[in-house]
Amino acid sequence: MVTIADVGSTLSDLSVDPDVIGQIMEMLDAGSSALGETRLADVPQHAFGPAPSAVELGVNTTKAHAKVAAAMVEMVKGLHGFSDNLKKFRDSALAADEMSAEQLQGLQQAASCVATPSIAESGSCTLPGEGS
Repeated sequence: MVTIADVGSTLSDLSVDPDVIGQIMEMLDAGSSALGETRLADVPQHAFGPAPSAVELGVNTTKAHAKVAAAMVEMVKGLHGFSDNLKKFRDSALAADEMSAEQLQGLQQAASCVATPSIAESGSCTLPGEGS
């Protein structure tokens, strides 16, 4: 069974562009909405003829349609959940990227203070995270 974490990890490993992730989510949302609006038609009781076995086939076909319709509804819910989780993954990945960039900028600034050949005057540099 594939989990959302597996999908997120795969998208990350493949360096999927956030715009592409957005397009995937739009397709899932549009497809799940269209699927949720689809209704299977009821089978007339005598659609397969008047014989008892034909009537039973009609009843069983109606039951099968109900099972398929219920499965389609569950699939729509699953697609919406997948889409929501994909959005959360994208947002958390973007936030992690922004936080990492800020931390790296602070480290780069701190490293430039002590880089040779010119070491900055005492007190002119701050440690990363202590402000500018």
